[in-house]
Amino acid sequence: MDSDVLNTFLVVHRRGGISHAAKALHRSQPAISRRIALLEQELGVPLFERIAGKTRLSDAGRVMVPYAERAVAAAQDAENAVRALLRDNSGPVALAVTGTLAGERLSNVLKRFARRHPDVALTLRTATSAEVSDLIRRGEATIGLRYDRDRSRDLDCEVLFAEPLGVVCAPDHPLAGRRVGQACRSQG
Repeated sequence: MDSDVLNTFLVVHRRGGISHAAKALHRSQPAISRRIALLEQELGVPLFERIAGKTRLSDAGRVMVPYAERAVAAAQDAENAVRALLRDNSGPVALAVTGTLAGERLSNVLKRFARRHPDVALTLRTATSAEVSDLIRRGEATIGLRYDRDRSRDLDCEVLFAEPLGVVCAPDHPLAGRRVGQACRSQG
């Protein structure tokens, strides 16, 4: 049972008969009759009752209508979603980010991106730096933001910016007030 035969069923129902459906679908009356007969044969029940020249839904036909409507709509939605990928700046983008990078700065960038590219379905996932690389390798993420460059040759990495780090300690610690380089030399 495909969406085209279900659509034919719905048009016969909505137009009130085979001949009206044939005109609406630009097909011959025998072709429409054959499609409905094959659907009824597949289901094992009549979907229409033909009484005094009128075509009406049987009990099975009435049960079938909402399911056929949903199936036809889902098929149309799927087709529209796939066709949307043909447009520039559209489709899914999965972003994997090291958790500590997913702060206000990134949020502002992503908000601007979403406003400029409303047809892009952006998803965000946080992970460790190693996990970000693995998500990219497995195809579960399109783009990743992580600390340091991944040295493996199977990924293309580019440094975006350096994040300043500060060393902190208690004021009464022996290394308090010293620069990191000085502290390392005096310890070695």
